[in-house]
Amino acid sequence: MKYTPEYPEFPVAGITLAIKKKMRIFQKNIDEVTTRLSAAEASKASWQIPTDSSQVPETLEQLQKFGEHMTPLQRTLDDVNDQAALFSSNNVVIAQTSLNRIQDLNTRWKLLQLAVDDRYKQLRDFGKDGAPPSQSFLSASVDHPWERATTPNKVPYYINHQLEMTYWDHPKMMDLMSTLSEFNEVRFSAYRTAMKLRTVQKRMCRYYFNADGNPYL
Repeated sequence: MKYTPEYPEFPVAGITLAIKKKMRIFQKNIDEVTTRLSAAEASKASWQIPTDSSQVPETLEQLQKFGEHMTPLQRTLDDVNDQAALFSSNNVVIAQTSLNRIQDLNTRWKLLQLAVDDRYKQLRDFGKDGAPPSQSFLSASVDHPWERATTPNKVPYYINHQLEMTYWDHPKMMDLMSTLSEFNEVRFSAYRTAMKLRTVQKRMCRYYFNADGNPYL
C-alpha cells in the first residue's frame, strides 16, 4: 500500500513512525517556505525605482538586506527538495498536490532570484543614460491580484498573489484558452472551429474591422 501525507491517519502496513515523523516535518517545511516566499514576493512588489541618484546607495543597502533575509528561505527550500528526493529514492509516495506545490515554489524562487539580479543591475546602471529606467507600464496591463513582471532577459511573466502562483501567459490569454476549450464538446469540427474563431474575434474586437483592417463606418 502507498502512503500519502494528506491522509496520515490512514492505516498503512509497513510505514514506520520515523517515516511519518519525517513526512510531518516535510509538510511543515513546505508551509514555511510558502509563507516566507509570499512575504518576500510582497516585499518585492513594493520596490520603487529611485528618482534621484542620491537614493541609490540606500536602495542598494536595502537590497542587500533583502538578499540576506532570503538565505534562510533558500536553505529551507533546499531541505524540501532534498527530502522529496530522499522519499522518492526510498519508494515513499508523495501526493501529487505536494509535488505541484514544490514545483511552484521552486519556480517562484527562481523568479525572485532573477528579480533581485535585475534590480541590482538597474541600480548599478542608474543614470548612465541620463535617466532612471522606468517600468511603470508593467502594472497597467493587469488588475489585482495579478502583477506583471519581467525576467532580466525581458521575458514577461505574471504573478497571482491570491493563488500564490506564477504563469508565463497573460491572465486574459488563459481565460481565452479556457473558454475555447469549452467548445471541444461540439460534435462537428467545422462548427467547433467557427465558434472558436468567432470567440477570438469578439475578444479582439475584430468584428469592428473589415478584412483590410480598416474600421467599419
